[in-house]
Amino acid sequence: MAATGVKVEGLKLLNQNLKRVSVGYIKELKDIHKKVSEPVAERAARKVRSRTGRLAASIKAGATQKGGYIQAGKATVPYAAVNHWGGYPGDYQGNPFLTDAIEELEDNIVKQWADLTHDFIERVWVDS
Repeated sequence: MAATGVKVEGLKLLNQNLKRVSVGYIKELKDIHKKVSEPVAERAARKVRSRTGRLAASIKAGATQKGGYIQAGKATVPYAAVNHWGGYPGDYQGNPFLTDAIEELEDNIVKQWADLTHDFIERVWVDS
């Protein structure tokens, strides 16, 4: 199954160049990726079908230097994948709350990422 998300072409090259410009760039990029991921996690939590609210409460945004991510479920909420993709029990069709949230916010994700990254570069870039 293919991963759903928004890919940024040239991010590897950007990382290489930012490493030369700012010592704190890794933390900055993680912060940018987390800020961009948080609205998706919030939207997904509102879209999830849940009887107790535990699944919605388990949806969290996270980030690395290379990108943001959303995770749902944990050891005490092991049914997140079935709720999202469907399957057992029976012919449950699933409720793709994560992928739907990403698709609905895709334009906002790209714009917010570009704006935050531009602001960061403007803040740290020094002409030689």
